[in-house]
Amino acid sequence: MNSKIVFKNIDKIFITVVLLLLLLLPFFISSYYVHFLIILFIYMCLAESWNIIGGFCGQVSFGHAAFFGVGAYAASLLHVYLNFPVIFAIILGGLASSFLALIIAYPFLKLKGPAFAIGTLGFTEFMKIIILNEEKWTHGAAGFENPVTTYLSIPKYGWYLGALIILLITIFVSYKISKSKFGLALFSIKEDLEAAEALGINSIKYMILAFTISTFFAGLIGGIYAFYMTYIEPYSIFSSALSIGCVTMSVLGGSGTVIGPLLGALIIQLLNEFFKSFLAQTYLIINGVILILVVLTMPEGIISGIRKFIKSKY
Repeated sequence: MNSKIVFKNIDKIFITVVLLLLLLLPFFISSYYVHFLIILFIYMCLAESWNIIGGFCGQVSFGHAAFFGVGAYAASLLHVYLNFPVIFAIILGGLASSFLALIIAYPFLKLKGPAFAIGTLGFTEFMKIIILNEEKWTHGAAGFENPVTTYLSIPKYGWYLGALIILLITIFVSYKISKSKFGLALFSIKEDLEAAEALGINSIKYMILAFTISTFFAGLIGGIYAFYMTYIEPYSIFSSALSIGCVTMSVLGGSGTVIGPLLGALIIQLLNEFFKSFLAQTYLIINGVILILVVLTMPEGIISGIRKFIKSKY
């Protein structure tokens, strides 16, 4: 009887063990690896959150960096100028991103397809120009220093924990969406928009909701990034390369799945760390070649290839 209970709860046991390992890991590794994990969690969160609108709903956004940047700047400005506590500043940064997404969602999502992708890419550049010209508050191209005040000083483990918690919440929400009626509606829109609308699905309503949820988590993790790095500037924050990276990580691992974007982010970050130390910018070309090969051989992503391999063996 006990063995049956253990087998039935094997998933929960595995998840609990993994979480405990992640919580304890920083105490047994060097500061360099802790930094790597924090950045990895940030990219995983960006890829997973993008997947809600891009993978589940099929609306490819090249503007995820805009909402990451809005969250970073909003949290920083609230803390530095209005003395908001760090946690509240980060949450409000996420809300600012989702509110901005809600404002632009209807006209942008009416574009659909390639037009939506190009529109979101242009929106990232638009937000960059605003930050560059608003020198009084954001310091423009010089960048914005975001020191955490002494009484709110958080050691590196605090940022590790913060990034991990936001990532876990993003994964949990993404999983719940994928198993819900809301998720079914998103998948239906992705597969055939006209057929979904013919069945009575309000596509615009569902896409707007997916867009605002997706950007909320991008804004949250943007706040973590801003406080952890203590300095942000518009060219790297509102970078089209960052938006394209979200798409790349999700597609590489397997967009439309919960695990795929996480796997894609892990692979890309490991490759970056391995190659950039001795290949300068050449590692970006290598990443591109790997992505092309994966898309050609496994168009549904690495996670799909793994599943097919397991099925063929068993």
